Amino acid sequence: MNYENYLEYLNSGVEDPSKFLQRFIITVVIIVALLLINKLLSWVLERYVSNQKLVQYLYRWKRVAILILSIGSVLLLWFDRIESLTITISVIVFVAALALRGLILDIVAYIYVSIREPFDIGDRIEINGCIGDVLDIDFLQIHLLEVENIITNQEATGRSIAIPNRLLFEQTTHIYSYKSPFIKQDVTMLISFDSDRDMAFREASRVAYEVHQKILENSSEESVEAFNKSIEIGESSNKPSVRMGVKGAGFEIVVTYFTDYHNMSYNNTRMQLALYDAFLDKNIEMPTAEYHQVEHSNMVVK
Repeated sequence: MNYENYLEYLNSGVEDPSKFLQRFIITVVIIVALLLINKLLSWVLERYVSNQKLVQYLYRWKRVAILILSIGSVLLLWFDRIESLTITISVIVFVAALALRGLILDIVAYIYVSIREPFDIGDRIEINGCIGDVLDIDFLQIHLLEVENIITNQEATGRSIAIPNRLLFEQTTHIYSYKSPFIKQDVTMLISFDSDRDMAFREASRVAYEVHQKILENSSEESVEAFNKSIEIGESSNKPSVRMGVKGAGFEIVVTYFTDYHNMSYNNTRMQLALYDAFLDKNIEMPTAEYHQVEHSNMVVK
């Protein structure tokens, strides 16, 4: 079918008012029916499926199925000749590619996440400077429950962040729970130059090992197994490490250990307090901040 015949075919459909009205009514009925089916499926999932991750996973594929059924049904209804249908789809794709590039990238990114699954509902990611736990992924946006900076206490702020899906292709995405919920953390303590460095190093190593073991004991077997496998792939050690250096008014002891990202704030506090108590018990001096009051005199310039 050439372009002239295609236009003639389109015009022939419009010239018959009764046929056009019939197709329009059927189109509305199809769209309404699919919307009702979508609502019904959502109600069924919320009512009968208790696992929220599974619910969001089924939501994702439900959206894809409803979209395909909607577009396919309407196109087949309005274009009953395969040649005209092919040309129409080609024209739509070409125009959309020019005018709706961002929207297309959002949908492609959604399909990519649905198939590849680089992260899932509940995983913590950082993208475009925003850090949060994934609440939902729809055709256009990723919805995150925002958490505070990864370096501080990593607590939820209660705010929700909506990020365009296309940023998955345009920005670097940090996934804190890919294959394993454990990530590396540093805790630092400062001791004075007069303190016994060797004793402080031994105490820090002991405390780091004990706290790290408690973290693993309080974690599920599945997460610990995934953690060990991820460490083996990277040929790294899953044991905590201690290093020491000179900084400011004393020696800085740095303990590096792994913790599950949902309990980072709690485990960091636990590690710091355990180090403090151990140093205090061994009379290892820890410098404290000193404040000096400076008096300003009134000066008169003649």
